[in-house]
Amino acid sequence: MTSIVTIQSIDENLIKVDADGRGQKTFTVTNISGGSLRLGLQCQFDNAEQKDWARPRGDIERELGDQGSDQIIVDITAPSDAAPGTYEFQLLAYSMINPNLDFTVSDSITIEVPEPEPTPEPKPFPWWIPVTAVVVLLLIGGGVTTWLLWPKALTVPEIIIGETKVNATKMIEDLGLVVKSETANETEDFPAGTVMQTDPLPGEEVEKGGTVLLTVAKKVSIPTTPGPHIIVGPQLIVRRISCPDAVQGKIAWDYKGSKRWAQANINRLCKGATNTSQPAVCFKKVMHGGLNYGGGTRWQWKNAIDLCEGTQHANRTIQCFKNSIARGKPWKTAIASCNP
Repeated sequence: MTSIVTIQSIDENLIKVDADGRGQKTFTVTNISGGSLRLGLQCQFDNAEQKDWARPRGDIERELGDQGSDQIIVDITAPSDAAPGTYEFQLLAYSMINPNLDFTVSDSITIEVPEPEPTPEPKPFPWWIPVTAVVVLLLIGGGVTTWLLWPKALTVPEIIIGETKVNATKMIEDLGLVVKSETANETEDFPAGTVMQTDPLPGEEVEKGGTVLLTVAKKVSIPTTPGPHIIVGPQLIVRRISCPDAVQGKIAWDYKGSKRWAQANINRLCKGATNTSQPAVCFKKVMHGGLNYGGGTRWQWKNAIDLCEGTQHANRTIQCFKNSIARGKPWKTAIASCNP
């Protein structure tokens, strides 16, 4: 797998469609392949039922010179009968010459379909006025009870390191916490768009309603002007989570929820990648993220390890597998080609 372009998100990664189901998302695509490039563009969803919801505007094939850039506008149209909720897609940019190996995938973009506006109902006769005092007393009593019983502290999820910003934000907001983010240059262990660190750290407690700061990896820009370039300013020191630490007791290896791994299986999954959590992130997404292998989404754990063993880039490995399945390859062949 070779990354041939950078894909930069220009606006927000959460797109709320209007009442007609319409919206748009803008990207900047830059050629970093080292030569001229004939590029194909495609929007892809995990669920094939949404495949027509997003499409690049204009020609889906582009010619880019070395270091050339193009702005890509994606038009979003959710059908009128779309269920309220959130849906995710990614922009796939691939070489028209070697699409299976030369491609780049954007961060996940979330489409939000809002609840329909309720039809106004006639105002009922205010029969409730005589019982208002009773209701208020009940609400006050229930509120005090809820406040006493509700947990005063929540724990930052430990598996959040290495997740995409979209997934990490959802995990934290689902706990009732507030999310803020900052960026730092990507590293070998943390490709652009993934969470490098949290404050408080994973496993630490946060007061309910508190804030979690995400440090998200950003693409490193390569200077094109000749001459010396000096990087100034503070450098982030990332507290890495090793592969074994991200697996044992953190991820269920089966569908019964068992998180106690045999050491031999941890050694195999983390082979050659003990200082990165990417194999653990990959295994979790494959086993518990609904990845379709062509015959369903229920994986054998041994096959999930085969795909994720020693990977340095979970998202690229999974994207390679998706591309291979979409082109009709058997799942065993897809695993072998994406993690040789």
